[in-house]
Amino acid sequence: MIHTHSLGRAARYYPEQTALVSEGKRPAFRELHDRVEDVAAALSSHGFRTGDRLAILLPNEPEYIHIIYACAWLGVIAVPLNTRLSRVEIDRILTDARPRGLIRHSSLPIPTVRPSWELVLDREPLTVPSSSCPVSLYDPDAILALIYTSGTTGHPKGVVLTHANVLADIHSLNYWIPLKEGEGYLHAAPMFHIVDFPLLFAAPAFGICQVTIPKFSAQSFQSGAHGLRRFSYGAGTETQPSN
Repeated sequence: MIHTHSLGRAARYYPEQTALVSEGKRPAFRELHDRVEDVAAALSSHGFRTGDRLAILLPNEPEYIHIIYACAWLGVIAVPLNTRLSRVEIDRILTDARPRGLIRHSSLPIPTVRPSWELVLDREPLTVPSSSCPVSLYDPDAILALIYTSGTTGHPKGVVLTHANVLADIHSLNYWIPLKEGEGYLHAAPMFHIVDFPLLFAAPAFGICQVTIPKFSAQSFQSGAHGLRRFSYGAGTETQPSN
């Protein structure tokens, strides 16, 4: 459901506008939509269906966005994992969440609890050529994600986030922080965190370009901010940053 009101909306209304900026690549919303459809088709070919759970252990990167959107498309429940946790802590969450699959990055801790399906994304791309994709799910009450708490008062607990929850977040964000077509958003916070997660869907809903940095540091933040300043989003043209 949230796909229709976020990336689906962007592909209809802002197809040629820049959707992402990362590592020199600047796909437009139509291109991003097509890539997400391919990823959704790939997950479907691996047997993922509505209601299945998929754990994600990745740094902030475009592929993370692709997978989250593909999960929303299929009705697969995303389980974002905190990249700062130890192997033992990740194992505990995987034991509790019981995902059908795990997509991870080789630079991050390798859990000993292994789902039935696993993909190391930086070593094996998630693509299935010429594979058909199911029609995108439209169910406000469907579970979009299972996001775990920080565990400050005990072990982390999984919190259910529905498609309707995120749509309500988008409306609330637009009230308190008005979102305007052609602006940019920098993912300086980790995407696995509830502070940043709703912005994954709010940005395309309003034609906003997203910039990703793998991990926060003063240097990476400055680089990401520089990437934002290089565009005059309203005009759709690249500009030089002011000093």
